[in-house]
Amino acid sequence: MLTPITFHDGAIELIDQTRLPQEVVTLTVRDYRELADAIREMRIRGAPRTFLLGQLRTACRARV
Repeated sequence: MLTPITFHDGAIELIDQTRLPQEVVTLTVRDYRELADAIREMRIRGAPRTFLLGQLRTACRARV
């Protein structure tokens, strides 16, 4: 079973949706800029994107 989102070594690992269904490739996101790029490039979309944006917002607010 594929896990679409995992957290490993301080980074978020996601399935790069532009590579499906031919191959399963993971994308590593370490900060909000990489997340924004991945969304802009449609590498992540739908529910994973919504989840990550919410979590990133929560994390940013916790740092203040």
